[in-house]
Amino acid sequence: MTKKVKLLSNSDESFLIPIEAARLSEIISAEIDIHLRQDDDDDDDGDIDNGEHGRDNDDGDNNNHHHCTEADPDENDTTTHDSNNPSSPIRTIDNDIVIVTITDRLSPRILRKITQFLIHHATIEPMTPIEPPFPSEDIRDIVRPATWYADFITVDVDCDFLLEMVRAANFLCLQPLLQLAVLAISIHINGKSPEEIRPMFGIGNDLNDPEEKDRVRAENEWVFRARGGRMRNDGG
Repeated sequence: MTKKVKLLSNSDESFLIPIEAARLSEIISAEIDIHLRQDDDDDDDGDIDNGEHGRDNDDGDNNNHHHCTEADPDENDTTTHDSNNPSSPIRTIDNDIVIVTITDRLSPRILRKITQFLIHHATIEPMTPIEPPFPSEDIRDIVRPATWYADFITVDVDCDFLLEMVRAANFLCLQPLLQLAVLAISIHINGKSPEEIRPMFGIGNDLNDPEEKDRVRAENEWVFRARGGRMRNDGG
């Protein structure tokens, strides 16, 4: 049974994490399941082929290579593909490590941060789901357990990095991290003027056009959901 998952970043820097941590992401978990099903199918095919090989070998040495295929440069490395997403292969090394490359669009910095969250959430202390209404605007009053998760999302993390984290968590269907990052952004922008908020989200100065206003809201709907559906009434 596979016990570790290696995630590759867009610079091929890799991060090795427990499989239970990787499964917090619905996308990565689906990739792992595809791999495991493929392994089961290969094992079944191998049992059938072994019987055929035994009969072939009785015919003499000339038939020894009839069932061979060209080996991968790393003979311990096999690759399977999701038929619905052939650009996202997963590979296995010695049946102990699955390499997932669907994360290769993420930078090493953001992927390192994500793996820290995955490992802590899965193996040390899971984060309680974040649900409004919130008792205050202090993230330490909202997140449980507070200390690690509050520090994780606020220490050395600016708004641009938070936005990148939201996009990555959304892409990976990593709901706990998405909740946490969205909460941090909503607290970060609370009390700011429209002029201060608009550049953060690429919003123009003129929102008199109803279609443009709808577009902006649709693209940033996660912010409004994090605030319990409340919207500012000052044009922001």
